[in-house]
Amino acid sequence: MTIHDVPPVDLDGPPPAAPAARRPSRTFSILAGLVAAAVALGVAELLAGLNRAWRSPVLDVGDRLIDAAPAFVKEFAIDTFGTNDKNALIVGIVVVSLLLGAIFGMLARHWPSVPFVGFAAFGLIGIWAAAKDPLASAGTAAIAVTLGVLAGVLVVMVAVMVI
Repeated sequence: MTIHDVPPVDLDGPPPAAPAARRPSRTFSILAGLVAAAVALGVAELLAGLNRAWRSPVLDVGDRLIDAAPAFVKEFAIDTFGTNDKNALIVGIVVVSLLLGAIFGMLARHWPSVPFVGFAAFGLIGIWAAAKDPLASAGTAAIAVTLGVLAGVLVVMVAVMVI
């Protein structure tokens, strides 16, 4: 190889730009987190429904919220929703879970550990709620919730990090 074989270098021009890292849009990330939360809830509920003796993680969390609520909150719920107070609570738990999943998805664009921490925290809440229920099996609840958490994290990480 001689000096004539090397291409000339332009020292006056700008250095070549590194290829930009491609991140999904904010909207896509939000939707990915929302879908991941729905998958996590769905898997946990589906697994809990495989045996009549096993309880729904959402119902367990709802029961713990009812136990912790002050009397005036319970009275407000009954006055507002009547006999549908428990249904309203379940809808509220699911909506809040989906919204937080959307936030986890959005934050995952910048901080990939957020979905792991967020979904794990929700899983721990579900397991804790089941453990406080004398009629529930904490072991089966832990399996259902853990598999739901893993499914949710997998969905959001594949969607936000790979796609």
